[in-house]
Amino acid sequence: MTCNVSLVFVGDWIFCMQKIIISNFGPVKSADIDIKQFLILIGEQASGKSTTARLIYFFKKIPYDLIQHVLEIKNEISKDYKDLNTTLHSIIQKKFLNYFGAVWDVPDFNIKYYYDFKSDKSITISHTLSQRITIIISPSLLKDKTEELDKTIKELLTLDIFTDIPGPSKVRFDSLYTNFVLLLKEKFGYHHDNYLYIVEGRNATVSYSSIFENYLFADLQNRRNSPGVQSNSYHNFDYKSINEILMLEFIRRIYKIKEFFKKYENFERALVLLSDNDTKLPVLRKLIESIEKIIKGKFTSDNAGEKINFGDNNEQFVYLSDASSGQKESIRILQDLFFTVLTNESFHRIIEEPEAHLFPLAQKQTIELFAQALNTNKNNNLILTTHSPYILTSVNNLLLASKIKQKFPSSSEMVDQIIPSEFHFSSENTGVYALGYSKEQFCKPILDVKTGMIEQNYLDAVS
Repeated sequence: MTCNVSLVFVGDWIFCMQKIIISNFGPVKSADIDIKQFLILIGEQASGKSTTARLIYFFKKIPYDLIQHVLEIKNEISKDYKDLNTTLHSIIQKKFLNYFGAVWDVPDFNIKYYYDFKSDKSITISHTLSQRITIIISPSLLKDKTEELDKTIKELLTLDIFTDIPGPSKVRFDSLYTNFVLLLKEKFGYHHDNYLYIVEGRNATVSYSSIFENYLFADLQNRRNSPGVQSNSYHNFDYKSINEILMLEFIRRIYKIKEFFKKYENFERALVLLSDNDTKLPVLRKLIESIEKIIKGKFTSDNAGEKINFGDNNEQFVYLSDASSGQKESIRILQDLFFTVLTNESFHRIIEEPEAHLFPLAQKQTIELFAQALNTNKNNNLILTTHSPYILTSVNNLLLASKIKQKFPSSSEMVDQIIPSEFHFSSENTGVYALGYSKEQFCKPILDVKTGMIEQNYLDAVS
């Protein structure tokens, strides 16, 4: 059984209907959330936004985790691989304990993630005092492509270790690896080229020296490699280790991006990587325009460090480490999205509080840039956690523009003059949920089905 049983066609977007159902996990009492291409979680502090976002990231990344696991054990002398289902259970259990810590003394909970709701492709993680953690992979997900994947993985593991050397083994490895990824895409119903959870506190990669950043990276890496963290045991797990995991992934990504900009100096010069007739050129130039509006200047990187140039002729500059809080909070997000579009990668991104330290106008411009990046690839997926009503209002404007064009095609040119088409996205691809909504309803979808807009009553209540 494959995902094409329940493919949904919305405009240019094709996706399986993904969903997460959470019961009594941490601060989340009860939540039923459809995972759309663009998903926003809003609520007061301690309402469970980050917990929900991290659970989604946990499940979404499982296919990628399997790929990484196979690549890691490929270079081991003793290749610890029995079969796909045993390996998946092991990966899920270890990862859950690493992310969320030992759960033997917490109340009972149940979390179910549907990779394809209509065909019941799902993974359930539950906990009771008597059974501790139970992992159930649904029969439809358990069986789909399992035989082909097992065969492909086992053959991958039998190839010569040094597959980077040109030759028959390298050609065979590349072919098997491509097939491996395609089979996983069919099994789970999606594939993203890269995954990143952009945490709050991201300005740590800007505010401090490279020496401190290297120290922080090394410290986090050592913590992740400690025996207690890697163990299968239910004990010796640091509940806060998820913050370390996500920060480590983020720092790795930013290190790569910083090295890239050291080489190309700024956004404009990076465009030399593309040919003159590349269709991404106009898209990237518009992204650069949006970035410069948000950071109020031009980003540059040279031997002296990272800077933002400003003034009539950009003759003045401020070192990034001395820039405003808003500039430091946003720059890494903007660099990451630019780099992802430039390299033509499909992405899964979760961004915590993108509005941090930004003026309302800059929040609006940030949402518009997110729409631009999202619209570059049908497989892109973006999830935001936010406290900001300005974020919701900005999203509503873009939804309205798309809806007017859809309902009144003759008005397209006029609408595009007010809100350019690259900023539009449709309500069918968007989900907005309020967490901690009320005592009676903890999680409420606030995107009105009839109007395709965020409910005005909610906007009024939080504004």
